[in-house]
Amino acid sequence: MGLLQQRDIERAVAHQGAVTGVLATPEGGSWISAGTDDSVRRWGAEDRCNLLVNFGGTHNHATKARRMALDAAGRLLFYPTGSSVAVYDVDTGEREGLLQGGHFESINCCVYNERSEELYTAGNDCRVVVWSPARSPGGDPHEDEDKDDWSD
Repeated sequence: MGLLQQRDIERAVAHQGAVTGVLATPEGGSWISAGTDDSVRRWGAEDRCNLLVNFGGTHNHATKARRMALDAAGRLLFYPTGSSVAVYDVDTGEREGLLQGGHFESINCCVYNERSEELYTAGNDCRVVVWSPARSPGGDPHEDEDKDDWSD
């Protein structure tokens, strides 16, 4: 890994506020950054250029780093936003969903477990929450009848 040249330094401004997170996609062809300017950006790993994917509706007023996560295929971005996690399509930037109800305060980090297909989040409320994928139709409808949606 060499030193940055002047032209690279000029292109290195990624956000108009503090950068609070960065992660590489599983295939290594791009990476994603988030900043306090309420933006999430996808970058080409080889040319380091903004790929101009519009991740609409992102909010980030964090005073510390926040860890985002990608699913195993690198198609979905899990982005902590307050006490919820927004789920975005990495290629289009469209919001695919919102995970909410597990935390009472800001979420600081997300980790995706590809083996169990679960997302783990941790927040300022001293909680770690496990988010499991929705069950497919035809599963046992009484299986979770007596369980709540909270993890300990």
